[in-house]
Amino acid sequence: MSELHLALLVALAPVASAQVSPGSPEGASSTTGALLQTTLRDLDRGLGTAPDEFVVDDASGTFRYERRFAGPKVLNFGPHVPGPDIVLGRCKSFVLDFSGATSQVTLFLWISRAEAGNTLHFDMRNGGASVQVFDHPIPAGSAPYRLVFTLFAVPLAPFDEVRVSCTGPVDGGAFHGAIDNLFFGIPDSVPSPYCGEFSGGVNTPCPCGNVVTHYDQEGCLSSRGFGARLRSVGTASLSNDTAELLCQQVPSSAAMLVQGSPFVQTGVVFGDGVSCLGGNLVRITTRPAFGGELHYPDPGDAPLSTFVGTAPGTTSEYQVVYRNAATFCTSATFNVSDTQPVIWSP
Repeated sequence: MSELHLALLVALAPVASAQVSPGSPEGASSTTGALLQTTLRDLDRGLGTAPDEFVVDDASGTFRYERRFAGPKVLNFGPHVPGPDIVLGRCKSFVLDFSGATSQVTLFLWISRAEAGNTLHFDMRNGGASVQVFDHPIPAGSAPYRLVFTLFAVPLAPFDEVRVSCTGPVDGGAFHGAIDNLFFGIPDSVPSPYCGEFSGGVNTPCPCGNVVTHYDQEGCLSSRGFGARLRSVGTASLSNDTAELLCQQVPSSAAMLVQGSPFVQTGVVFGDGVSCLGGNLVRITTRPAFGGELHYPDPGDAPLSTFVGTAPGTTSEYQVVYRNAATFCTSATFNVSDTQPVIWSP
């Protein structure tokens, strides 16, 4: 495994809306925060055209956290605007430049699996010098999948650009994809293992070898061919709670958000997945997954901190249990997401 650690920051501030329009040429900038801007440059679609272009499905939704995804809001490497069916553009390489150095970038990238056998290369650079590199083999499968890469070097080191390229025997070494959201942040520490981790972060493996095989954090695979991903954004403060949880890649069926503490390193088989929640478990909510996603809180819901108590420094662990009744792994009719820790400040 690469020394690059892939994790999600517990509290990521929402970023501003993108300021690009459909058909913008490469090099156009997008606002991604109060201090940093992102510029896409050196886009090579491998089609022998210059300059290459990218298009935006919804400029107001690019590069920012979305509470609900009615459809993908993406920056696409192609001559057309992608719609709800996730049409992905061909790409050989591109560069994301930042207006200043950062210690962490979380990049959401839709990828087609039609190029299974090819390999994505990520090169984080600072002042032109490489800080850290890693590779991501494109796995086999039929449906596109959404990679969530949180990139930071070990030990922590600043970088001001990320170069992404692809090589391999399929379609001239290209891939079909689109950039979705982008976050900046600074990790507090090297993240702990999580349930369903492809490298076996817990002692109990997924019950039927249904473990994720690419560099991303998600639960054990469901019958759909991928696991559920639980993420957090906002400020986890007991006095000013704006924390939110979003679970993606859930079948459109009933799902339950559960809180526990502490993280249990051994884990235990639970349905078609592995649970790592310890202590007193609290059911936060049970509701249908809307468009394959479960979000909490929605308007009218109690803040997450309501279920925590009053002790600052408390770490709460969260997991989503969801119905997956297809004949797939065990005889159980449910599975669970990965775990997501939230550290509560005063």
